[in-house]
Amino acid sequence: MSTLLKDKIHEACKKSFPEDRVKIDVLQRGRLVVTVVSESFAVLPLADRKARIRACLLGQLTEEENALVVNVIADTPDEHAALNETVRGPSLSGDD
Repeated sequence: MSTLLKDKIHEACKKSFPEDRVKIDVLQRGRLVVTVVSESFAVLPLADRKARIRACLLGQLTEEENALVVNVIADTPDEHAALNETVRGPSLSGDD
């Protein structure tokens, strides 16, 4: 999987989500998962969130490049933080 494609995807997402966090994970065989974390998603149903991400990719990537994006994740910052806590376990900072 070329760094050029990751850069292209990152650029495409930042055009539509300039103030938001964009992450691209590379899976086996060069498949990709694109994550966008945006406060603007709070008022949108999940299907609309994902559609917004897919739309920005469709406008910038070739059909072959789009086929490598096997999943898009569209979280609000709170949802993303909760998921990370679930995966990693509760904070050990003692602030709880």
